[in-house]
Amino acid sequence: MALSDLFNRNLFLRVISSIVLAPLIIFVLTLGTTVISIVMLILVLLLWREWEALVKNNEKLSYYIFGLIYILLPVASVLYISIRSCDEYYLPKIICLVWASDIGAYLSGRLFGGPKINPKISPNKTWSGYYGALVLTTVVGYCWGFDLSFAALISILAQLGDLLESVIKRKFHAENSGDLIPGHGGILDRFDSFVLVMIYIATLDFLYRF
Repeated sequence: MALSDLFNRNLFLRVISSIVLAPLIIFVLTLGTTVISIVMLILVLLLWREWEALVKNNEKLSYYIFGLIYILLPVASVLYISIRSCDEYYLPKIICLVWASDIGAYLSGRLFGGPKINPKISPNKTWSGYYGALVLTTVVGYCWGFDLSFAALISILAQLGDLLESVIKRKFHAENSGDLIPGHGGILDRFDSFVLVMIYIATLDFLYRF
């Protein structure tokens, strides 16, 4: 794909949204557990609103139970990490690693294209995007002093979380979970990469400490 194809309206909206949201999110995560807890509560309400809209035509109890687990477990993990971590910038660094994975996947996938990972689940995800995500995440992780294998695992988990969200959307025949964030879709669409990452980080910390 030509480099000029990267600069389309959707990318422009994604960039603008990221420029506005990224510094705000990082700032909030440095304000302490009380502020993070309030923000997480608001996030849960917004996520649940999108989940209800997603499953409104398939109102099985199991879907609502899964939705609660899918939303609450990573959010609880974020709160756990914010309480347990001695470094106020640890959580923002992890989030930036996930963003690096998303950016690497998007740019390399758009530039190089190639074979799809699983067209039935996600027609836009390519192996070039997968490896691009790994490379950029490990580079960013290395610059911040993270072990390369740790940074690579964060990228893999982020991409698996993205695929899991794709499976969910295919299940309910939805292209996006919403349209709240220009260029990105709904909050669930941005939340997906963090689900497995945050659960892993919290579990790792719990096992390490106990």
